[in-house]
Amino acid sequence: MGIINRITKRTLQGEMSRTLLTIFSMAIAATLVVATLVGFTSGQDSLYHAELKKTGGMQFVIRDVPRQKAAKLRQNAAVEKSLVFANLGRFTLPKAQGVTDPTTKTPELVAMDQPALTQLAKPLLVSGRVPRNHTELIVPTDLATKKSLLGRSLTLQTVHGEQRFTVVGTMYGYQQFARAYRWITANSTRSAATPTVHVAGSLTHLKRLRSQVSALADQAGVKPRQTNIIY
Repeated sequence: MGIINRITKRTLQGEMSRTLLTIFSMAIAATLVVATLVGFTSGQDSLYHAELKKTGGMQFVIRDVPRQKAAKLRQNAAVEKSLVFANLGRFTLPKAQGVTDPTTKTPELVAMDQPALTQLAKPLLVSGRVPRNHTELIVPTDLATKKSLLGRSLTLQTVHGEQRFTVVGTMYGYQQFARAYRWITANSTRSAATPTVHVAGSLTHLKRLRSQVSALADQAGVKPRQTNIIY
């Protein structure tokens, strides 16, 4: 009987040790999982804010908003802050200038006032500066050209006729967000006459960001919505 008691006691002690070891291992594993999730979330947050700095704090761009609906969109309670810049229409580059835009044969020209230039264009500059008047231009860096465009004059065939610009800056053109405004000049009286504008903004609450922005675009009558929203 004494032998049986000793065996049972030893078995129980062994089971208890294994149980405690299992609990301890599970606690360590749980701690590591939580630490990994916290680290991953922190990393995501850091990357998000780093990218946000490149866009002047703007989280989205809704393109081609009818001008008469832009003010209402900006006043929506979901929008914390916003900027508007004018869509001056599409243009063509004369072949003789030896410059082509790899994204399209008819790029879009936009005009920004100083706050928009400072917040949206300046963070993406590679060289030069932002335009100071409507005869100066920022162009994307990924243009097919044999030499630097900085300081060079370019003639664009716009919807308003032939216009000559001096290139004063180059900007990253490969970012998705920047594709809303690859060719940039400064605002002029002509900008105010355009039927549509682009609205860049950030939301009051980040929850369901894409559905919120889609709803804003729908309310503003933007079509097609899928190609006119950039995050």
